[in-house]
Amino acid sequence: MTGGRREVEIKARVSGEVANFLRSLELSGAVLSPPVRQVDHIFVQRPFRLSDVSAGVSPIVRIRLTEVEGNANTLLTVKRDLVDQLDCVEHEVQVSDAEATAAILEELGLHEVMTVRKVRRQCVLSGFIICLDNVENLGTFVELEASGLFLDDDSETIRSKMWAVAERLGIGRENAVSMGYDRLLDQIRDEP
Repeated sequence: MTGGRREVEIKARVSGEVANFLRSLELSGAVLSPPVRQVDHIFVQRPFRLSDVSAGVSPIVRIRLTEVEGNANTLLTVKRDLVDQLDCVEHEVQVSDAEATAAILEELGLHEVMTVRKVRRQCVLSGFIICLDNVENLGTFVELEASGLFLDDDSETIRSKMWAVAERLGIGRENAVSMGYDRLLDQIRDEP
């Protein structure tokens, strides 16, 4: 699997404790990046819907448009779930033309099923990437991410270490979310 990396995450919904979380981050010495606007266009293989995709079925393909301090960037990412939605193998490459990339994906038999818009700030603490995400139509979340891991690493051990860091920052497991933003939005969209 040349060029791929494993990504393991934990994610928690944040409500009134954002200020406490930011204070805890500051006290730990971590400094959040400037806000980055991200627009993710999510594609899956036809005729699948997003809810049909799981480990072993089909990967999710994402075109991510980012803008930070006036600078734009576009990434093409392929993610395949391993253990669950927050433990996956990811291949990523920078592309120069989002529209042409979307057209190529369509020609390859994929179709766009979701757009996720968010503002992200991130930092590194205790070896983990920490993201504070404000996701349109979902709210505020904190993610801790470990990436570049070997495929045989134990994700539960890694997640235990991430939760220890999160809990030191005031983010409890009772607010844990086990899905990606795309699938959370898909659930809302499918509710009557």
